[in-house]
Amino acid sequence: MIVSRQHFASLLNMDCTYRKEFEDICLTFSSVWPTYNLTFAEHGSSLADGTGPCIAHTHVNIIPDVPENMLALDRHGHKLIATGSLDTLPEMTDAYFLIGRNGTWFLYDTGSAPSQHIRQLLYSWYDLPHWDWRLLPNEELAAATLKKWNSLHNA
Repeated sequence: MIVSRQHFASLLNMDCTYRKEFEDICLTFSSVWPTYNLTFAEHGSSLADGTGPCIAHTHVNIIPDVPENMLALDRHGHKLIATGSLDTLPEMTDAYFLIGRNGTWFLYDTGSAPSQHIRQLLYSWYDLPHWDWRLLPNEELAAATLKKWNSLHNA
């Protein structure tokens, strides 16, 4: 997960300078771990409605090895608003979904999606139970994930 140092409600609330910096970070991650085909996903928050994430702040999830088009959210009823590099996407004050891979970003409306919608889609795709970590924390999986990322970092 990548979290902004300064407080922004979402990635597309940032100006172009910060967006470019963020995109450079994503490209660096992708070049360091090319075999993991990294996907970046944000549920951009909004204070104006109830369709944003739990807390209004910028955080983008890094998801390895997502199959091509698995997160093509138009297949799940979300309208594609724009696609391109981060600096070409519109500023957003409403909640949105943003999916990026290899420098291309796909901006979708959230519709009436529930909180943790992307997590639900991933768990469903991989046929995993218990997507809600608040109800059933999977501490073993979290520890294994940290161990894996640490081994990559030290490699």
